[in-house]
Amino acid sequence: LQSVRIAGTQRHFEEGGHEYVAYLVESVLVVHGVQTTLRSVRRYKHFDMLDTLLRQQFGASTPPAMPAKRAFGNLQPGFVEERRVALERYLQLCLVTPEIVASSTFCMFIEADG
Repeated sequence: LQSVRIAGTQRHFEEGGHEYVAYLVESVLVVHGVQTTLRSVRRYKHFDMLDTLLRQQFGASTPPAMPAKRAFGNLQPGFVEERRVALERYLQLCLVTPEIVASSTFCMFIEADG
């Protein structure tokens, strides 16, 4: 895995009408000299789950930069951008930890949506 970034955000509605923000994760992979970009859409709860699983597997090696959960105001544009930047930084810190990048947990998270 060469790089990872959060290219943007999208607002969605669940069936019950609850609005949420999804993050567009782009990962660049080079295999046998061929560069491929994987794209996936992840919610904050997916990042939170990733962090929980990585902490269980790797303990102190897991980056400390995961932004905190927030119950209200989490759809405000300024907050969404702050969170996007913080989540991107978290993924980039994971990227520099070889055992995390090689883990099936991290690979499944960044894998392209089918």
